[in-house]
Amino acid sequence: MSKSDTWHVLSPRLLVLNGFTVFEIRHGSEPKFEMSEMVGHIRRAVRFIKPKASDYGVNPDRMGLWGGSESGHLSLLVGMSPEVPIDGAIQGWELNQATVAAIVAFAAPTDLARVVADNPKEREKRVVLRLSDEQYQEFSPVSYVTNGDSPTLLMHGNADKVVPIVQGEIMFRKLQSSGVKSEYIEFEETSHSLTIEQAQRGVSEDLKWFEKHLGSQ
Repeated sequence: MSKSDTWHVLSPRLLVLNGFTVFEIRHGSEPKFEMSEMVGHIRRAVRFIKPKASDYGVNPDRMGLWGGSESGHLSLLVGMSPEVPIDGAIQGWELNQATVAAIVAFAAPTDLARVVADNPKEREKRVVLRLSDEQYQEFSPVSYVTNGDSPTLLMHGNADKVVPIVQGEIMFRKLQSSGVKSEYIEFEETSHSLTIEQAQRGVSEDLKWFEKHLGSQ
């Protein structure tokens, strides 16, 4: 990672060079996996990493979640929603809490009912969004915001047509009204696909947020 010259919105290079340990979680995606399974992949990964943190020289109480688009949605959802037991858990680590100390999300869907209401074609073409009204609420991060949530940084491009900027605005208003330490950065003339310069800026903001709320390890 530290030798890579490639930059994209999820590049960990800058964080690694500044002393952070990065675990890259590869969650499943549609059509093979349903929404509940994708959420479970992230929650399960955090639970697996925390008891093994000392093996990597990191503090389990100073872990953050970071993602863009769908991964940003899952980061917010796991970071804020109540703990859900793993069915058939037999390993000790499976009983851990998937709590984190900071969250960063770029261009993340936060209110799924609003996503499909604003663009009905998304529900038609994306299997993962064919949910019931109850499931739209269950899998929307905005449903779970409370005062005790971890410090959260949201970033969104104002020219994003895939995940409209209103998704970031809705989430930020809820964070602010609930008293959660939060910040919102609007990227001018930025679509869902970032330029190298826009991605570099996004990663720099990630670093500043994690340095402030986690501290270099």
